[in-house]
Amino acid sequence: MGTDEFIDSALQGKPAECRINIVQFQGLYTALGEGLKSQGIPTSEIVDIQWLNLKGVCPRCGWIIAGDDLVGGCRGT
Repeated sequence: MGTDEFIDSALQGKPAECRINIVQFQGLYTALGEGLKSQGIPTSEIVDIQWLNLKGVCPRCGWIIAGDDLVGGCRGT
């Protein structure tokens, strides 16, 4: 699944999974936030939704990462 398909699926409340390069994450995060905002969801709620639901797998160690680690890098290595 590409990033556009990921965002479309996520905005419909469906499970979504995609494989992207780490440098693409900020664009995905921003696009998802804008999509949620266009649905009338308050910014504070958008942050909670993204924080609690976006997860990734560190390509170096294989740990599941979330929150700050998605932006700043895995702390499991």
